[in-house]
Amino acid sequence: MTEPPPPGSSPTCDTVGILGPIVNVIASLQANEAIKILSGHPEAVSRTLTIVDLWDNQMRQLNLDRLRSAEGCATCRPGPESVERFPWLLGQRGSRSAVLCGRNSVQLSHPANTASGQMPFDALVEKLSAVGHVIRNPYLLRCAVGPYMITLFPDGRAIIGGTSDIAEARSVYAKYVGS
Repeated sequence: MTEPPPPGSSPTCDTVGILGPIVNVIASLQANEAIKILSGHPEAVSRTLTIVDLWDNQMRQLNLDRLRSAEGCATCRPGPESVERFPWLLGQRGSRSAVLCGRNSVQLSHPANTASGQMPFDALVEKLSAVGHVIRNPYLLRCAVGPYMITLFPDGRAIIGGTSDIAEARSVYAKYVGS
C-alpha cells in the first residue's frame, strides 16, 4: 500500500482507548536499548521489530534483515535520496493539525510562518508578553493566555493546550500568533 488510509478510517487511542501500562513496558524496552548504546555495546541492540500487545499478553519480534537487504524496499535502502522517500517525516504529507490523545491539546503546523526557516520568536515574545505570561528557551516559546497554553516550536509547529477542538485551536493561534 503506497497511500495511507483516509483520515478517520483507522482506530486511534481516542476511539479505542489505550492501556496505561503499555507506556511503562515500551519505555523499559527503549531504556534498555539506550543503556546498551551508552555503555558502548551497540552490537547488543536488538535488530528486530518488537510488537507488544498487552490486551492479549503477547509479545512478538519480527526479523527485518531480509527487508534491509531487499532491493525492492524503498524505506530500507540507504542513500542520499532517502530524504525524498520520507515525506511524512519531513511534514510534507498528512494533516496539518491533530488532536493529541488524552492531552486536551491540538497540534497545528504552520510552515508559512517559517519563511526564514525559524519562527520569529523575538517578535512573538514582545507580542505575546502583552497578553500573557511568556517563557522562552532555544527549543520553544510558551505563553499562557486565559484557559490556553500556546507552545510554539522553531519549525512552525504549535500546540494549543486547553482545547481538543481543531477549529478552536486554529482560532486561538490566529488571534494570538497570526495566520
